[in-house]
Amino acid sequence: MITCCYLGHDSVYDRDLYNRLLDAVNELTKDQPVRFLAAWRSYYSRTEEYSPQALYYRAILEVRERFPDRDIMISYVLDTREGSGTRLPDSLDKRDTVLIIPYDFGNTNPNEIGERVNRQMRLLLTQANVVLCYVYPQLQGRYSQLSKYAERRGKKFLDITNPETAQVFMEYSKTSLPERMRDALFLRLEGKSWSEIGKRFGVGSERARQITRDGAMRLSRHFRLESMEEN
Repeated sequence: MITCCYLGHDSVYDRDLYNRLLDAVNELTKDQPVRFLAAWRSYYSRTEEYSPQALYYRAILEVRERFPDRDIMISYVLDTREGSGTRLPDSLDKRDTVLIIPYDFGNTNPNEIGERVNRQMRLLLTQANVVLCYVYPQLQGRYSQLSKYAERRGKKFLDITNPETAQVFMEYSKTSLPERMRDALFLRLEGKSWSEIGKRFGVGSERARQITRDGAMRLSRHFRLESMEEN
């Protein structure tokens, strides 16, 4: 049995994302048993909202319903530390399991959303063999960092991004971002460190990080989809 998890943005940038997820889950489960890891942002807190994590969870359930004979298991990831705010769905299939995040896994504050996400995602990436990856490097942020974390550990990636969307990001960056933001973003995509970028602009590494982040946030706000047509 292989183990799979989703890694990617909190927002949707492609109207066909659900179909991409559905195709990936369908192909993955066609000839082999698969255990899917579902973090709390997938199966509980945002299941009814328009988010990639919710679409990932929905795609797993739809494929399992379509093909009841396939060996598809879901492991629900539960953080039991006080203040984590995580809990299980209202009902569990008899095939499914619960994965408790070890209390001492990661030195993070459970009350900080970003730290909680990092803690959960690092555990999922440690467990997974295959990663359904929805990460546009142009948008930077924690998911780009987590993608590199998974890559260093030799995980297999199933890329569900859209090359046309990536190209649109690049064109917008070239023509519509302020020069400094654009240059910082492209330097980061080339693999330059924050220190190297800062030296280019005569600023410190933290300021370089902020300039790059601001450019990525402009991209994200401009292209983020707030709603999706029914599939």
